Amino acid sequence: MLVYCSFMTNPELSIIMPLYNNEKYVGEAIGSLLAQSFGDFELIVVNDCSTDSSLEVVKNFNDPRIKILNNEVNEGIVYSRNKGLEVAQGKFIAPFDSDDVAMPEKFMRQIAYLKKHPEIGLLGSWVLLINQEGHTMKQHWKLNANQNMVPSLMLFKNYFTHSAIILRRDAIPKEGYKSGFDMVEDYKLCCDVARKWKVWNFP
Repeated sequence: MLVYCSFMTNPELSIIMPLYNNEKYVGEAIGSLLAQSFGDFELIVVNDCSTDSSLEVVKNFNDPRIKILNNEVNEGIVYSRNKGLEVAQGKFIAPFDSDDVAMPEKFMRQIAYLKKHPEIGLLGSWVLLINQEGHTMKQHWKLNANQNMVPSLMLFKNYFTHSAIILRRDAIPKEGYKSGFDMVEDYKLCCDVARKWKVWNFP
């Protein structure tokens, strides 16, 4: 395990990024996180035995907020997400995939909203879609159902984009991501949180 920094005080936000063979996109993903207007975070990259140059791309970033964890063998997405949760220090947790890009004010606006609304355990956002070249597409997801409707919608589909959400640490189930749900681990987690907390997508 490589640890690039230790904080004198815990960061307010922990961003958890599983990584497996994504050399083409991980650099832009991390760049968008380091460019955030909200800076009090740690970025935990969990490398699941990548065989391409993904890990080297991450190491090229010289930022003390980045921590790298290396799995000894390829363990899969659920294990990697939970490994990140185990070491996360923040009171807010943000899952973030290595091929997504965050708008510059994402965390600042979401965390400000969560602080004003302590009843909300999970806060997502609307989403812009990009193609493989990073160009914005015409399609976008306006997830504008009100808070009372979201739990019912979750019975039929996942109403959250995982890289868009922020969770309160207290809202995350004790076991974290449920083993055996590797294709829908994000959906399962959001459903578990929605059973006990209010959830919503910030416009």
